[in-house]
Amino acid sequence: MNIFVTGGTGYVGEQLAAALLKRGDRVYLLCRSEKSRQIPEDQNLQVRVGDILDPSSLAIGMKECEAVIHLAAYAKNWSPKASMFHDVNVTGTRNVFERALEQLCWARRILPPLTNKQIDRLISSLSMSGRSLSLKRWGENW
Repeated sequence: MNIFVTGGTGYVGEQLAAALLKRGDRVYLLCRSEKSRQIPEDQNLQVRVGDILDPSSLAIGMKECEAVIHLAAYAKNWSPKASMFHDVNVTGTRNVFERALEQLCWARRILPPLTNKQIDRLISSLSMSGRSLSLKRWGENW
């Protein structure tokens, strides 16, 4: 299967990409730069340069793919740009979701047309909230 993966250079993404390759899948890894990290050489791994904030790069990256796995996120505790969490975790996720619906014909057959309001409901508001406040209940020192 041809699988497009965002966030493939992060810890979870690297493990997932390795598992997909081991399984025999062809992996299209979205990276902001070809020099993002040590990307293993594999005949079934192709780097697609782009960004989840750039819908046109997502459309190009998803060509030939049958599935999309979205792992990219801004997971740091702080950003000098106040809107970074929302931009990456909400807008970026929306971009990936919308491009996947456009690119993957099976998704158009399975899912009815969605309004922006319905898409917003599908994107978790927790994705932009940063660290969980509930960790205080478990004794974490934040």
